Amino acid sequence: MDGASTPSQPPPSPDIPLADLTRTQLVQIYNLSDREAWSYSDEILCAAALSVWPSIAYRHFTTTLVRHYLKNVNGALEPHYLEFKFICRYQPDKCKVGRKRKSTGDGTSNLRKAIKKCDKDRMAPDSLSVLPPDYIPYSQLMFRVLLIIWCVVNYRPFQTVSDPAFLDIVHMLRPEAIVPTPHTLSSDLTYIYNLATLRIREVFLGMDTGVHLAIDGWSSPLTASFLGVVVFWRTGPTLWRSVLEFIHLTESHTGSYLAEKTLECLDRFGLRHHIVSVCLDNASNNNTLVQHLALSLPNFPGTKAYMAVFTRPPPRKRRIAQNARVLARQSATNSSGPSDTSEIANRDEADLPPLDELDVALEIPGELIDEGMEQHDTIEVQNAVGLAVEEVANTFGLRLSDAEIKEAREVFPKAAGFANQIHGSGTLYAAFVAIRNQCKDLLTTQKEVPTQRVVTRWGADLACARTHGELRPAIDAMTSRPGYKLGKFQMSPAQWEMLDECVECLEIFEEPTHIHSQSNTALVHEVIPHLLLMKFRLGLIRDAIYDPETEQPLRLVSRVAAVAAIHVVNKYLKLLEAADIYWLAIGALSLFLVL
Repeated sequence: MDGASTPSQPPPSPDIPLADLTRTQLVQIYNLSDREAWSYSDEILCAAALSVWPSIAYRHFTTTLVRHYLKNVNGALEPHYLEFKFICRYQPDKCKVGRKRKSTGDGTSNLRKAIKKCDKDRMAPDSLSVLPPDYIPYSQLMFRVLLIIWCVVNYRPFQTVSDPAFLDIVHMLRPEAIVPTPHTLSSDLTYIYNLATLRIREVFLGMDTGVHLAIDGWSSPLTASFLGVVVFWRTGPTLWRSVLEFIHLTESHTGSYLAEKTLECLDRFGLRHHIVSVCLDNASNNNTLVQHLALSLPNFPGTKAYMAVFTRPPPRKRRIAQNARVLARQSATNSSGPSDTSEIANRDEADLPPLDELDVALEIPGELIDEGMEQHDTIEVQNAVGLAVEEVANTFGLRLSDAEIKEAREVFPKAAGFANQIHGSGTLYAAFVAIRNQCKDLLTTQKEVPTQRVVTRWGADLACARTHGELRPAIDAMTSRPGYKLGKFQMSPAQWEMLDECVECLEIFEEPTHIHSQSNTALVHEVIPHLLLMKFRLGLIRDAIYDPETEQPLRLVSRVAAVAAIHVVNKYLKLLEAADIYWLAIGALSLFLVL
């Protein structure tokens, strides 16, 4: 979103009609805070915003304003914040988007997604197109090019062009057209790719700015492995990003092999002398990869410009039970009374059969695990939880009981397992929707079914937990009916409370996740501030005696979880200290703001 500079003159009077306001005055109004702008009419505030926003995306919507109020300590309503509502001109009941008036940094990505969906529903041309496409005269060469673009952009197999019905359509429109074979299209694509590579190489060789890499491994369901290489660079004030290459990996993923394939790719595009930083996950082989790259890239300083990112724990069967054993052993070992080792082992194994059933329910076909995820799960989680139990016991004199541990470790397997069962069975899905509709007066959500937990997607745990809590009446009704055989997913009142507190804790990570998921936005300088903010908020949960929302005592398991999360954040902050790029980014931003 483009901002606007604030003129030095005082803002115009709210009594001046919109028709008499100049653009400069509208810009002044646009730059006012919500409280300062409250006295202006909705019409003027919308016009002021539209006078500054240059994107064509706003033409698709009717822009309205919603005023939100907040009760003060005396119970009286006072202004809180202003929100723009964008209502589709074509499907006003289906296509609506809201955004706070001062959230100009969010851009138009949500609006553009809504427009594309609306265009698809209406089977309309691209509303975001600035100019209508020019007429393209027929030629056999252009016909082949457009067929390749059509197949690639829409993920269509080349065999589509050999479909008899497709051939009939083409020859009806152009009898003399010669439709290329799938093999010809494949050869044409290779030729175009090689030609484009040469032209892109020329562009990169002519640049005088640094280029940043993001590298990650990817495995397909067919067991083929690829190394994705993404490049980021700047031209003037504009940030650019592009997928440079998907490299087919045919050998063991050692750091030296990954470095070799990466360097071959960089040489092909003429980027060896441009690379200044690399972003990777925290898999151990990436340390070797960075060391090898530092020896071959003259402007890459190695670990000082290595940005490590978080990885997700995999949902491998029995992993939940293993983590549970760590908790149980930690609790048993540090309990006040002596315990026999065999008794501890027996108690652990006695608790495992129910978790085995939940593990099976959590298994989703096709989930793939990489080394970074495995490392995170086996080392980070277990160590952090064990240390957290001890720290809370030593600092606050509180220790989790075996019963609390048992209940806590079943919460997420039950929530995620129930969602998987519903999504995996058409019969259960239809039954749940019917029960949900019967309970709709008790619900505050429009969701029909709980969100499934997708392990490769950030925020999936929060989405799963949040919708599970929102649909509690329907879920309780379904899990309590023996006919559906979902009793193992029924939660106790204490587990529902744990789930609610878990949602509050996970929301700490939601905001930075959204912020750092933006594209074409410089965010490196915000990494450390956001980690410190997360640590501060987790500290409030760790130290809290009462939940400020429910005014009830926080469960000890939530405080232990907060301590475990703080340990992980501290670990990553320590790693970031070794990389100069984060501190240089903060320093560069400070210098820019001063100038």
